[in-house]
Amino acid sequence: MIETASWVSRGFFSLATLLATGSCFIACFTVKSNNIVFKTARRLSAKSTFVALAFAIFWAVTLAAELGGEWQSSLDPFFYSLIWSSPPANLLTWRVLALLALLSWATLPTCPNWIAMISAFTAVFSFTRYGHALGDPQLIKSILLTTHLSVISWWIAVVPVLLSTLCTSTPNALELAEQFARQAKWAIAVAIVSGFSFFGFQLAANQWNLDTLYFKTMLFKLIVVATIMFIGAFNHFRLIPALKLGGKQAKEKLRSVLLFDGALFVTVVLLSTWLTGPASNS
Repeated sequence: MIETASWVSRGFFSLATLLATGSCFIACFTVKSNNIVFKTARRLSAKSTFVALAFAIFWAVTLAAELGGEWQSSLDPFFYSLIWSSPPANLLTWRVLALLALLSWATLPTCPNWIAMISAFTAVFSFTRYGHALGDPQLIKSILLTTHLSVISWWIAVVPVLLSTLCTSTPNALELAEQFARQAKWAIAVAIVSGFSFFGFQLAANQWNLDTLYFKTMLFKLIVVATIMFIGAFNHFRLIPALKLGGKQAKEKLRSVLLFDGALFVTVVLLSTWLTGPASNS
């Protein structure tokens, strides 16, 4: 029970972090010329950052309970001192500091975008401080994972930003969708190359043993990701053109598809968390 609570809380901590950083990337890279969508993305980044910081605390509590073997251990400072000298503390330090800096950009209109970008990339880099990214060759794996997750966070965040924009302004939603589609042509290619390269290093570390829980979980994750890519193509070639023609049905269908897309992204993040926890220990 405690172990499950620990990896699930870390999963939602990761999800909120990716939403916070991805919203920043959307605001600074994709829609910086559209003030309305820019503000929408920045508000999402602020909300996601608050959620991420809350889950950071909850994850630390579950780690202390896991070390002590019971929930009461979460009240004992001794177990937090043990956490402080472990890899989770490294991740928490990098990520919490980065999120606090990102929060300053998301809540202060005068804060420059370059602070947001450095903070967002640092928050993504924190994922390399824990789990299977710590294995050799560490530098190459850190670069691959940071690159992969930067694109994935941008891809994840476009779903809630597009949903929110769709409810208030169809023209702005169409502008966001078209700009995202143009950038996605190369961004998704970068995500695929970096992701499969990282996966190759992991398989090599396991001596290319395909009969493991890690490999089976990764295979299922790839199927989910392929589904997300198919949905993205369907949106681009069918629903967005129909929305341009002013079809109300297309708008409702796009909203439903985006909600399903969001659920799939949550699944991918939780599977990834499982891969860096229980699956990698099995």
